[in-house]
Amino acid sequence: MEKLFLRRAEPEDMMLLYRWVNEPSVRANSFQSKIISLEEHQRWFQRALDDPNVSIFIMTLDGQPIGQVRLTLGDNIQLIGYSIDVEYRGHGFGTMILSMVEQHCDRTLPLVGKVQLTNVASQRVFEKLGYERTEAPDHFIYTKILST
Repeated sequence: MEKLFLRRAEPEDMMLLYRWVNEPSVRANSFQSKIISLEEHQRWFQRALDDPNVSIFIMTLDGQPIGQVRLTLGDNIQLIGYSIDVEYRGHGFGTMILSMVEQHCDRTLPLVGKVQLTNVASQRVFEKLGYERTEAPDHFIYTKILST
């Protein structure tokens, strides 16, 4: 039986996340679509690891990294960002990674995901997990309040 696990990101994950963030469909579905330079990513990653308001998790399948999810605390919400390795998409791992991160979050603050209008796969993930959708001018906002 395959084992899924969510672990905290470590400094050694920097290049893995760099590869994932610049994957073409990730860039296409991001709010900032330009390619991210290695130097820019290195600075961001170190700041994120040092920031107590940011939690980055790596999902592994039998020890193999297959996706990442980030929670950023701010304005009385927890903002979610996630991606799944291109080789593992279409198998329900997006739903699984968000379900798993719900176990690691602050249950007193709402979870919020912002999704591009064209990113139907992520829209389905949030809707499947019971997030409430509202429309912004150029994206959807998904919100979920977890019971304590």
